[in-house]
Amino acid sequence: MASTTTPDQVELAQIPLDQIAVEEGFNPRGEVADDGDLSALAETIRTHGCLLPVRVRRDGERFVLIAGERRYRAATLAGLTEIPASILPEGTQGEPAERLTEALIENELRTDLDPLHRAQAYQALLDQGLTVRGIAERLGGSTGRRSRAQRIKEHLQILTLPEQLRQKLGEGEIPLLAVKALAELSEIHPDLALAALTAVDPSNEYEEPYSWSDIAAAPLQSVLGCCEQLPTGVYWTRESYPLERFTLTKQAQQDLAVLAEHGHAPDQVRFTAEMVDQARALGAVHEAGWSQLIVGQDIADTLVCDWLASIRKDAEQHQRTSGPDTCIAGDYTGTREAAERLREHAAQEREHQREMREAALAYNLRLGTLVFTHLARVKVDERVLRIFASVDLGGSLRGMAARGARLCAPGWVSQSEQKNGRAKTSYLEPHECTEKAREFLTGAKGAAEIAGRALTLIALAVHADEGALAASNRSYHEANFADPWAEQARQDLAELLAECIKRGELPELDQRLGRYGETGAD
Repeated sequence: MASTTTPDQVELAQIPLDQIAVEEGFNPRGEVADDGDLSALAETIRTHGCLLPVRVRRDGERFVLIAGERRYRAATLAGLTEIPASILPEGTQGEPAERLTEALIENELRTDLDPLHRAQAYQALLDQGLTVRGIAERLGGSTGRRSRAQRIKEHLQILTLPEQLRQKLGEGEIPLLAVKALAELSEIHPDLALAALTAVDPSNEYEEPYSWSDIAAAPLQSVLGCCEQLPTGVYWTRESYPLERFTLTKQAQQDLAVLAEHGHAPDQVRFTAEMVDQARALGAVHEAGWSQLIVGQDIADTLVCDWLASIRKDAEQHQRTSGPDTCIAGDYTGTREAAERLREHAAQEREHQREMREAALAYNLRLGTLVFTHLARVKVDERVLRIFASVDLGGSLRGMAARGARLCAPGWVSQSEQKNGRAKTSYLEPHECTEKAREFLTGAKGAAEIAGRALTLIALAVHADEGALAASNRSYHEANFADPWAEQARQDLAELLAECIKRGELPELDQRLGRYGETGAD
């Protein structure tokens, strides 16, 4: 075995392949696969020999491989009996962390070491007792503008992601710049991180796909628009949920029974501002741009139970403080029976008007959520151009915003719970709507988002229900479509909404769009 010795006591020699031992777990690249690349490397070695020595440590009569496993495997596949090696002296084999570090240092110089393999190697070093700073020092300090420690932390975040995302990062389908955002989403819920794949899917026929840069800049806002259904235990504060979705304590069940006796039992839950504040104090709220997410089924259950207790308390307080009925109704001083009938009729009319306003309110809020979710980013085609040529959005921004987004847009409408358990809805003033609409439009980036945000304001102005407002507070603005494409542009807008919002998600909108059930026209 011919050899030479360098001043640092590293011996260079040809050593027999059958005397090399490969320790499990000391290759940052993971298990070496018998693939086409390995076969190609074997053919090169068969023709030209192994030009780059492997790195080993002497261990008695054998050698422990430190770095160069692919070369070792390829040389074996090529039929070689010996391979050039850099041999460290026996007795200096070092700790496992030191041997792994040496293997990693060599592989760091290779451009084909993917981020997942690096992350797994860094984690292996942490498992050996090193810190991130210790790993960075062993690997050689800083790299360019970012410190080595920062780079290590970024790579370690890969290991917190769902397996499907890890694989795609390893295969180069997901860039490193998206790792931090994906890790944030995964911390909220793994399914939200997976939804990013849908957000960037170029095969989406109706919506312009997001880029990984978009995901990195606004992860939660980007993926929420692509989630047809939120993961279990995750609740959007702008949605209503059946009471059956929540597990009630025995006390909450008693509260609900008492409310039912008085005709005040709710069957739907909408998270109020007070409930959101309570969840935020527990660290369970995540901001989603125009709304919030409450994460955690146990926390949601607690919020709902406390809410039912509060409603019952208010109802009982109202019952204690309300006096007996009188026989006076306005200026009417007739018989007691007549007065009672008059009061009953007035109460029925007030209840009917309240139900109509609440129905319009529920429709508007749902419409706003769906339109903001599905229409705020669209491909620019001839239909979109016809709509923009037919509607003067810039010239009527105040009226358009007051007629539509003011009633519907998530974050524009606020609600607070009153002592009677009902929600009080507050709307922006018209001048406030104008400024908010201007900010909404100017915040768009790229053609798809500019077009989508403009279409959002137009669609809400056309389809919002002003019946949610008292007559004195309505705008009475009409979203006019001008020639030459007025009727076609209206139809174009309806088609875009029908493509983006599934049939059945909002029955009232289905009727407006001419969709009357599964067999109806689209």
